[in-house]
Amino acid sequence: MENEKLIPAHWVTHANDVNTNVVEDEKWNNLHSDSWCPVPFNTISWHPTGVVSRCMMSDAPMGDSHDSPLMQELRQNMLDNKWDNHGCTNCLKKEQNGNRSQRMNWLHHDFREGLGNPEPYTNPKLTGNDISHLFINFSNICNFKCRMCSSNYSNSLIPEHKHMSPLFPHEYKMVNGSHSKNFNNINEYLEANPEVLKGITSIWMTGGEPFMDDSPYRLMELIEEYGHPEKIKMVITTNGSKLDFKKLDKFNKLKKVILDISIDAVGPMFEYMRSNGVFTWSQMEATCDKLKQYKETNKEWFNFQINSSYQLLNYDNTLDFIDFVYDHNADSNIRLVVFPEHLRAGNLPESFKKQANIILDKVELRYGNKDQHQIKTLNDMRKALAVNEPHFANFKKIVTEQDKFRSKYLYEYHEQLGELLYGPTQQCLF
Repeated sequence: MENEKLIPAHWVTHANDVNTNVVEDEKWNNLHSDSWCPVPFNTISWHPTGVVSRCMMSDAPMGDSHDSPLMQELRQNMLDNKWDNHGCTNCLKKEQNGNRSQRMNWLHHDFREGLGNPEPYTNPKLTGNDISHLFINFSNICNFKCRMCSSNYSNSLIPEHKHMSPLFPHEYKMVNGSHSKNFNNINEYLEANPEVLKGITSIWMTGGEPFMDDSPYRLMELIEEYGHPEKIKMVITTNGSKLDFKKLDKFNKLKKVILDISIDAVGPMFEYMRSNGVFTWSQMEATCDKLKQYKETNKEWFNFQINSSYQLLNYDNTLDFIDFVYDHNADSNIRLVVFPEHLRAGNLPESFKKQANIILDKVELRYGNKDQHQIKTLNDMRKALAVNEPHFANFKKIVTEQDKFRSKYLYEYHEQLGELLYGPTQQCLF
């Protein structure tokens, strides 16, 4: 602990010096500070590299515990109205571009339900702060090779990222434990510290792919033994390829379970962007059909949502995605890609941005009256398109190198994007 490096001064920016959105909610507006976030104060977050992190949106290691000197300094910076422009970049970038960040979502929506009275959350040490939330990454073990992911979150990407790192060192930075399989002994920690589970009201689980082994079910056993399952809402982000519908029943004692299924694109682009052929689009369709039926049977405790990361590669897929979501009686969850930088939607050429905006207008016309949350999401997507990102040249270099390494070429899946990379001579196979 004595050797821990604290947050460097150049990583810290006063909130008054950056143009960010302020949470517009009477109860939470200007709460403690304009950079304040509840997560470091009431949450234990485990990164899939095996370290404690500040939250699921950050790769920055924070020492050996959730109350390390680094975590204490982060909390104090937030109370002093300062942003960590290194470790909190995902939220900071979104707010600077006029979009809602995950920080703002936590202050506005479901996460707030378990926050309780915010006044105790003024101590940079955890004394007096109840741990009510867990962010869980059991490992980086995953069978998918998502184009926007890293080897920190999928060990299947390790060979590719070892190849890419020397070519693109800025884009393929290493974090503790990257380029290797990593396990977080979270269940062992909770078994040794069962008091942690007594006050838990929500758990967000992701990976890696959490269902690559039985860790989620062992966690459920510990919750039943030491916690209060009837008070806990659990969100599990999964690629859907390893779901065992019989075992899902093990979660039925929880207050609510939401399966967050990652798709990103409907049709063949799903395989190009995410599964790399180990799970076909037809298999994903069949899984979502089963989830629709499972929800109808278990709706008192179970729901599922389908998420997509809005980015350059799926700029024209939004309407098909939303249609698919509604056809399956699911909720939609669309996030903006901030990293990797070359996949931000703002890198698109202007003619492609116009096409993307036309599609967003069609979504709003078709579904705007049904879902006001969708309107806010569409506005965030429009703002992302409006930013003139400078990384298009890197997009071409990185994706062509990825294609070569995988022997899967963009022109085989998307004619227009393929022409951007390879010219108009290639023929789309689909």
